[in-house]
Amino acid sequence: SIVHRSASFPAAAPPTGASGKTSFELSASDSGDPRRFIDGQLYGVAYARGRPGNPDPWDFVSGPVHTDSIDSGTPTWNDDVEPVLGRYKKLYPFMLNFVDLGSYRSVEDNAAAIQRASALPMADPAHMPVTRDLSDSKRRMIFDRFAAGMPEG
Repeated sequence: SIVHRSASFPAAAPPTGASGKTSFELSASDSGDPRRFIDGQLYGVAYARGRPGNPDPWDFVSGPVHTDSIDSGTPTWNDDVEPVLGRYKKLYPFMLNFVDLGSYRSVEDNAAAIQRASALPMADPAHMPVTRDLSDSKRRMIFDRFAAGMPEG
């Protein structure tokens, strides 16, 4: 079972403005590691627009809560990076046309392109990974490995 540690959100949305729009803030703490093979958890928050007794089940806001990584010193390919990028290789085999995310040599050869795509704003269509689910802490760990001269083991 998934245990959520801490979340806060408004009990009711603020009133809409002249445009008919409103905004609200959701916040959550580190999700822990509820699914060890995925970087965090996706949460959905349902809301009802003027029909409190009959909410539309497809009307919800969702957002990721990422797992904070623990700094393990200088990250290495074998212990830190391959377990992260190797998952994307399995999820997106078409990437083999560009880079083998499960191969030390291929990632090393394409480090500049990987770093460039991963550093793009989330709204950029060329941002990597396309699923926008890599946490900032794991992205920093991968970038730290590149900066450390790409140690393998």
